[in-house]
Amino acid sequence: MTSAFRVGITVRRPRPEVASVMFDVRYLEAWLDGIRRVELRSGEPPEEGATVALTDEVFEIVEHEHELTLVLQGERRTITLALEGVPVGTVAWVGIQTERTGLKRLLSRWIDHRDRKVAIHDLRRLKQFVESGEYRTWWADPDAED
Repeated sequence: MTSAFRVGITVRRPRPEVASVMFDVRYLEAWLDGIRRVELRSGEPPEEGATVALTDEVFEIVEHEHELTLVLQGERRTITLALEGVPVGTVAWVGIQTERTGLKRLLSRWIDHRDRKVAIHDLRRLKQFVESGEYRTWWADPDAED
């Protein structure tokens, strides 16, 4: 059974600025709640074919369009990050497609609801991170926001 959803938020910054944060996998742990560690495994993200471990799950970058999309595909989950320019800034989208088996199939509706709420929370963190300019100093002290 496959479940999927897509959520978005408007970030009041130009698309190139949002893309520089959203599509740089090294920033994912700053705005994605469940990511505790990012480890580059092969290639040079965001190049297609590069692999990256996000916490304990390994993803391959299967699609990257400059300042438009980044698609990470894992064993059972695909994460799509996308940007769309609008007059007031940029709409940042997160789409998640998950293959569920066993008990998770039975709990799919509840898990989807929870995952959607987490994705909305993550996008709000991205919005605050980019609009405040925190990303410019995050590399100096990534633990400062905790």
